[in-house]
Amino acid sequence: MEGQKTRGQFFSAWLLIVGMIVLKDTKAAYHSLEMCFTAVGTTKSLLDFTMVGSMNGVQGSFYGKKNQQLVIKESWVSQALGAQYIEEKRQKLVYNEIDFLWALQNWIQNDTKGESNHTVQFWHDCHLDGDIHMSSHFWYAVDGETFCGINEKLKHWVAMKPEAECFRPFWEVIFPYKKIKRYMEEDCIEPLRKVLKYSSKRENGDSWEATYGETLGHGPKHTGNCHPAAELYCVLQDMEEKEGRNNSTRTAGRTFTSFSSSSALEK
Repeated sequence: MEGQKTRGQFFSAWLLIVGMIVLKDTKAAYHSLEMCFTAVGTTKSLLDFTMVGSMNGVQGSFYGKKNQQLVIKESWVSQALGAQYIEEKRQKLVYNEIDFLWALQNWIQNDTKGESNHTVQFWHDCHLDGDIHMSSHFWYAVDGETFCGINEKLKHWVAMKPEAECFRPFWEVIFPYKKIKRYMEEDCIEPLRKVLKYSSKRENGDSWEATYGETLGHGPKHTGNCHPAAELYCVLQDMEEKEGRNNSTRTAGRTFTSFSSSSALEK
């Protein structure tokens, strides 16, 4: 009996160790790519436009309206993505400035004078477990409040504000789910796979967390709120001071809230 008890304890301990190893490997194989686009302006003009890209929660790329350059912080990530992809992405971002100006002009309903600053933000992410695509999210926000997005499970657009409902038929025709899904494949899922594949082939054999997470570990972390509220508030405040305005502005001081906690939202 004593021997059976000892063997049972040993077997339980062995299962616990195996479980911990499996959990560790699973966690290490789970990766994400997030991109947040933030436009600041009035209904008459686009004042600022930025894109912040983060992999595994660590900021790694940036685009700004001022110089219209896409900056990749790590040279090996640039090599993994390739010069052609980076230039094509930069050109898309330049064109996006026009799209976001259109959003400011059409989605802001209660600013007839067009003198106040507003924000339009677009956020998407994708998640991989190893090489398997697990989920994606895709939505827009206006002045810090969720405006609209794609419901991946239902495969159509969802309006989260009453004023967004009138645009839904337009989105379904111009940007149907199939087109959004293709965009996510090209601009989120495949780039993430490329970087992960390149990382695994590096000569020093370092893991993703060591080569990317640690080298960029001193940069800002992101938790899904896209552009940090405090940072965005400073951008708006600085613009107000430069323009010599005293009127209050609406900021993105409220955090984003996903409109689907169980199903993934995909662009």
